[in-house]
Amino acid sequence: MANNVNFIADQYQQGLITGWKPDAAHAMRFAAVNRTPVFALASPIAMDTPAQTIFLPKYLSKACRELHGKDWRYKPQFQKRGTCVGQSHKTGTDIVMAVNRFIAGTKFVGRSCVAANYAGGRVEIAHQAGTWDGSNGSWTADWLTQYGIVMLKELGLPEDSTDADEALAVKWAARGEGVPAEYEAVAKQKPIKDAALVQTTAEVRAALNSLCYVNICSSLIPGARRDADGVSRMSNQGGHSTGIVGCRQVRNEWVYAYMQSWGDWASGPYGWLEHDPLKEYATTIVDVTESDLTAVLRSRDCYALTGVNGFAVIDPIYFI
Repeated sequence: MANNVNFIADQYQQGLITGWKPDAAHAMRFAAVNRTPVFALASPIAMDTPAQTIFLPKYLSKACRELHGKDWRYKPQFQKRGTCVGQSHKTGTDIVMAVNRFIAGTKFVGRSCVAANYAGGRVEIAHQAGTWDGSNGSWTADWLTQYGIVMLKELGLPEDSTDADEALAVKWAARGEGVPAEYEAVAKQKPIKDAALVQTTAEVRAALNSLCYVNICSSLIPGARRDADGVSRMSNQGGHSTGIVGCRQVRNEWVYAYMQSWGDWASGPYGWLEHDPLKEYATTIVDVTESDLTAVLRSRDCYALTGVNGFAVIDPIYFI
C-alpha cells in the first residue's frame, strides 16, 4: 500500500496528473448563484457562537456501528488515480448523512460513492468528459446540490469499496454520458441542501460547530509526518482536494483536522486520541495550522456541506 500511496503523492508533486486545470470561472459563478454563497451570510448566528473542539468522524463511526455492528472499523480510502475531488466529497457526504442521523433522525443507510461525485462534476456540470485525471471542487459541490448522493449499495458495491468505486468514477468521466440516468434519479432523493463558500478560518470553525464538513481544494498539501503536537506543515505540491473534519486548540492556537484519501498515509503523534480512542483515523488525519489553512482558503474553492437542516446553530447536546 505505501508504495502506491507514494506514487499518487509523487504524481501531484511532479505535476504528472495532466489535463485538469483549476476552473476559477465556474467556482466564482457557483458561489454567486448558490443560495448560500458565503458561510457567514448563510449562518450568521453560528458565526457568533463560541467555537468548541469538534471531531466529525465520530458521527460516521457511530452511525456505521449502528448499521453494521459494534465490530465495524473505518478503513481508509485508498486513492490510486487523480479522483481526489470525488474521494473528499465521498467523505463529506458520508459525514453529512451520519450527522443527520443524530440531529435530524433521518435513517443512515450506508456509505456513499466516489464515482457519481467525480463523474457528475466532470460531465454533467463542467462538460469535461475525458480520460485525463482531475476535477474542480466547485464542480462536485454543484453536482451535489443540483443532483445529490449516490450510495455504494445502489451501485452494487460493498461498503468499503475502493478500487471498484474509483474505476467506475474514471470510466464514467471518460465517456460522454457521465452518471447513468438511473443513478441521477436516485441521487436526487438525497441532495446536499447547501454548499456554502468558506473563506476564513472563523467560518471553518463555525461550520464545524454546526457539524458541517468542509471540503477544501488547493495546491497546498501537508506532509504525512506529524510533529509532537500532531501538526504537519503544508507546502505547494500540486492540486488536491481533501476535507477538514475537526478543530481543536494547541498551545492556545486553533489547528484543523485534515483528512487524506491516500490510504495509511499519516504517522507520528496523533492529536485526537481522546475523541478517537480506537485510532481508526490515525493514519488518515494530520492537523494543520491556522496560517496554513488560511492560505488554502485563498483558492476560493472550499465549501461547507449541509444536509436536511441547512446551516444552523446546533445544540451542544448533539456533540459527541
